[in-house]
Amino acid sequence: MEKIVVREEVWERRREQNTKTWCVVGDFNSIRSLGERRNAKFDANHRREMRRFNEFIENKELVDIPMVGRKYTWYKPNGLVNSRIDRILVFREWLDKWPDNRYYVLDSSVSDHCALVLKTKTMDWGPNTFRSLGIWQKDNRFKTFIRDRWGSYEVQGSRIFIFKEKLKMLKAYIKVWNIEVFGNVFQEGEEIQKRIQKLDTKDDESELDEVGREERKLLLTKLSRNSLSQEALLQEGSSQVLKHRDSNSKYFYSVIKWRSVRNGLREIKEEGQWVEEHGTVKEKVRDFFKERFRGEDS
Repeated sequence: MEKIVVREEVWERRREQNTKTWCVVGDFNSIRSLGERRNAKFDANHRREMRRFNEFIENKELVDIPMVGRKYTWYKPNGLVNSRIDRILVFREWLDKWPDNRYYVLDSSVSDHCALVLKTKTMDWGPNTFRSLGIWQKDNRFKTFIRDRWGSYEVQGSRIFIFKEKLKMLKAYIKVWNIEVFGNVFQEGEEIQKRIQKLDTKDDESELDEVGREERKLLLTKLSRNSLSQEALLQEGSSQVLKHRDSNSKYFYSVIKWRSVRNGLREIKEEGQWVEEHGTVKEKVRDFFKERFRGEDS
């Protein structure tokens, strides 16, 4: 019960402050999954506490940023029980200002808890890779758009040069197409439903004419297509997106952006030391895969 009270106090204090860029650090004395504790017994109370902690993070729209270095942050003196009960949580407004966050777990000394060091650093990794969203593939208009655009480009040179230049031009147009088609998908769905309701009300008062019936038919087709788009977007977001039915909201785009940050490779560990310089990281990754593929060939 004390844990719940403290968490709610943190939330209330944040609401009272003007700034939204909050970072919450400390020993939460709770874990989020069974894998965050080793050699410890779990009963119904432990599982209930774990569920409540996850609900607190999700309901308050907190982000559990990646941890680097160790798997656990607390070590029992006898060395038999380890847990990850220390962590750094941030609100999504924090990520809008400092998107590339990691925290490192240092070696413990006198305390049985390890110190945490938060780092935020933006690196230039070169041009962004070309990526395709799954939702595009489910839209019948996408293939037609790609085929028409690709055929309209006139580029001279070698095949690989032509392919690269066409892909670059296509990428710019896809961004515009994505905004036009999916930019306001939830708002568009609500507007379609309102128009259908007006036609239904009119039909109840006096039967629709041929023009009205045709309009209603087209709206139902649009609504069906819109529902598929909404479903795909929700699947690519998270359960919290269900509570934010506006694809233009900061929350929705922060979910997508944070997934990219969370899944990114920012540093590697070599001979016990963390390497962060992006040129060195790229070189080490390239060497790793070159050696791996060379081994498979032999």
